[in-house]
Amino acid sequence: MNEAPIIDLPTEFPAARYLMEFEVVSPFRLPEYAGSTLRGVFGHSLRNIGCATRMVTCAGCPLAADCAYNQLFEAEGTAGLRRKYSRLPNPFVIEPPGWGARRYEAGEKLRFGFVLLGDALRHLQLVVSGWRHAMLGSIGPDRGRARLARIRHEQDPEWRSPDEFDRWRQPRGAIRLDNAGGAPDTATIAFDTPLRIKREGAVLGPEEITPRDLVAALVRRTADVLEFNAGIKPMLNRNGSGDCTGGIEMIADLRWQDWHRYSNRQCREMPLGGVVGQARLGGRLQPIWPLLYLGQWLHLGGKTTFGLGRYTLRRGDGPLERPG
Repeated sequence: MNEAPIIDLPTEFPAARYLMEFEVVSPFRLPEYAGSTLRGVFGHSLRNIGCATRMVTCAGCPLAADCAYNQLFEAEGTAGLRRKYSRLPNPFVIEPPGWGARRYEAGEKLRFGFVLLGDALRHLQLVVSGWRHAMLGSIGPDRGRARLARIRHEQDPEWRSPDEFDRWRQPRGAIRLDNAGGAPDTATIAFDTPLRIKREGAVLGPEEITPRDLVAALVRRTADVLEFNAGIKPMLNRNGSGDCTGGIEMIADLRWQDWHRYSNRQCREMPLGGVVGQARLGGRLQPIWPLLYLGQWLHLGGKTTFGLGRYTLRRGDGPLERPG
């Protein structure tokens, strides 16, 4: 029996992943996890090329409503349909290189991904320009530089130079949810970057996460992107996430991964560790399967802009058994 997903989803969800490869011009180091560093240089660059007024802050800017930088980085929050934000969630996700500090030497390649969400897709060319200028500016404490060598949409097997990419008629910026197929009997989620999901305001540890927590986080993230980034009213079916999780089992092999970043806005170091590892789900997956599939682009939990909460999904059709 096919069951409707928890949220009414469009057949084509407005999101797209782009892969970028840079050639190092002068050496630099990237920290253990580079998501925050890359976001910082990108935001600084985008403001430099996208701000018309040169005001110190976006607050009170008469052009804010039509400013691409403002919409991508600084959009003021309002009372939404379900949640209230002081600033709207950023409509992008940075997917940095793998875990581990590293020094990049001149001539080496640096590759990472970038996901655009909702209405931000129309700013793709500005975003690419922002990355080109960002990486040629000043990276890390060594103030290194890197040149954007090539870029591609993940559905396109061919890498293109930035100039070719500007002229290329690319695929529509949408994820086809019918590519997810029908729900399997079991599925494995591998969390590649720290997952920070909360219950009653507290970040959950490896032993605390339940199927209900995962599904609730999936629903929140998907509904936030639809409402705040795509302007689509999220319609919940039945009673939301709690109605379907009773039929889901989970066997988890999770651990805590520490990570800290320095916040220039708050002038302090912030602990942003989370859960990594694998969780195997079985049972009544049909209502959540489209959300699980989509989450591979949206990421899950807190600080998704930095690339946290990234996971890959693997189908399985056998019984739910503990590995090994």
